[in-house]
Amino acid sequence: MHKTEFNTRLQLETAYQELNSTEAKYRNIFENSVEGIFQSTPDGHYLYGNPTLAEIFGYDSPEDMMAKVTDIGKQIYVNSNSRDEFIDLISRDGSVLKFEYQAYRADGSIIWVSENARAVRDPEGNLIAYEGDIENITERKWAETEIKKALEIEKELNQLKSQFISMASHEFRTPLTTILASAEALEYYSHKWNEEKKLTYLRRIQATAQHMTGLLNDILVIGKKESGNFEFNPAPLDLENFCRGLIEDIKLSIGSQYSLHFVLQEAKQLTTKDSGKDGINLSILNFIQSDSIQQEQKQNDAIYNAPPESQNESRAQIFELVFIDEKLLRHILSNLLWNAVKYSTQGSHIFLKLSYLNNYAIFQIQDEGMGIPAAEQKYLFDSFYRAQNAINISGTGLGLTIVKNCVDLHRGQIFVESEVGVGTTFTVILPLNLEKENINEKNSSD
Repeated sequence: MHKTEFNTRLQLETAYQELNSTEAKYRNIFENSVEGIFQSTPDGHYLYGNPTLAEIFGYDSPEDMMAKVTDIGKQIYVNSNSRDEFIDLISRDGSVLKFEYQAYRADGSIIWVSENARAVRDPEGNLIAYEGDIENITERKWAETEIKKALEIEKELNQLKSQFISMASHEFRTPLTTILASAEALEYYSHKWNEEKKLTYLRRIQATAQHMTGLLNDILVIGKKESGNFEFNPAPLDLENFCRGLIEDIKLSIGSQYSLHFVLQEAKQLTTKDSGKDGINLSILNFIQSDSIQQEQKQNDAIYNAPPESQNESRAQIFELVFIDEKLLRHILSNLLWNAVKYSTQGSHIFLKLSYLNNYAIFQIQDEGMGIPAAEQKYLFDSFYRAQNAINISGTGLGLTIVKNCVDLHRGQIFVESEVGVGTTFTVILPLNLEKENINEKNSSD
């Protein structure tokens, strides 16, 4: 009997030691698991949680988390619908696997987690708890988002490449056909023609070659922008002489078919349908007043309100050389002026207006052309976009994209006002006398 009691006691001690060892093993797993382990009540309290769970949700300890989280649905779940979905799934299936949702950390920041859980029921089948594990998958979700963005960009690039090939084949085929036909006509019939007719065909070849050069320049500009080689390089420039020269160059190309005018005016003369009480477009004022680069309006008020003789002297000071990127400005104004010519009927008037306000040059290109439908104006600066009423007119759909890129690079702004059958006015605002280093630094940070 004594021996039997001894054996029984020995067995109990061995079992107790094994139980302690097993408990220590599982406690070690629980405490050091890379996943957050929990048990919670159906109404949203944590009954227990391991240190990893507290770390995932940003609490100092499991005890800190259990004391502060009194409603998991409101304090942990970012989207209450996700909590409802979790409860519906676990009620229906008894468990959930890899249930992903956004969760709040203690500091209010948001993370992504993946949860495996099961319903715990008493012998009568009543729900008494949820238990399971939670993993922080924020980095994985971020990587998935970046991959998705990269795929979308690749898709967009492929679409742009297809659009470009289609555009280039069409836009280059037509002028090449014109050049070839004109050259053949000169070759076979020039001996029968007078000098005036020969010159007509030669000018057609020259004009078409200039058009193709413009297409190539547009493509090169887009290429530089995409490769990051498009830079801001300001230099002293006489804006008035530049604008007058640009108008004369275009007049030489189009002859007397259109009336092109350059107008130097005061900012108070900038009147549009959105103008305020002083006659200046409200969008222009808002842009200039909100920008960090501006001068005191008093300087301009003194000029505008001064006697005519001193006003002329002050205006002469305003229109001295300014620092601006001539190449960018040429891209901007040339594209807008040629568009005005292209979409206007022969004999109509086209204006390039220049004015100054604070430390800004304001350019307006105004035509009496076909106009742009209101619903389509928001797409004007998208690559290859053509308004429906302009589809039958030759064009690449790149000109306004280039204009917008050049304006942005110069830290400027562009506005458009247009009415079908009446005409279009583009307003470009460019800050003057910016330093190259500062502007390129700003552009690279955008």
